[in-house]
Amino acid sequence: ALAAGAGYYAIQWQAKQTRDRLIPPEVRAQLDDPETWSSHSKDAVTAILSRDDVVLVDLIQAAAVDADAAFLAGSAHDHGVGGARQEPKTAARFYEQACDGRQYRGCINLGLLYGQGLGVDRDYGRARELYEQGCDGGEARSCTSLGYLYYDGRGSDHDYGRALELYDEGC
Repeated sequence: ALAAGAGYYAIQWQAKQTRDRLIPPEVRAQLDDPETWSSHSKDAVTAILSRDDVVLVDLIQAAAVDADAAFLAGSAHDHGVGGARQEPKTAARFYEQACDGRQYRGCINLGLLYGQGLGVDRDYGRARELYEQGCDGGEARSCTSLGYLYYDGRGSDHDYGRALELYDEGC
């Protein structure tokens, strides 16, 4: 049992080292700055994954211990960039990891997949939960997406007042 535990920690350490190499502090700062991200993250992910030292396999390994890496791996599979095939089901798995790790862009992107039924079964209730989590975490797009669900009555009853509040919060 000790050897198995030691192996687990060795893998975690290796993944952290890989993550630190792949996502240097200046890129981490960009991930945290909403001004550097458009409503569509494809260009940002492409820019990060186009660096010579970034290998998608390494990014996926780093995703095991890092929410930012999980978000980038999800985006790569969502948009088919950086050598990844466009696979919404794989993207959903990584976005789930990112969201669980408080990378709230992962929550909105996973919510979008649930809302569209891409890679997961369409589930507006689950999309609403994810948008709420992202909105509570300060992700403005989650607030506006949640507002849309309230406005349209998907995953909840129509609530135009709540929708307006959420649109204001997202602006």
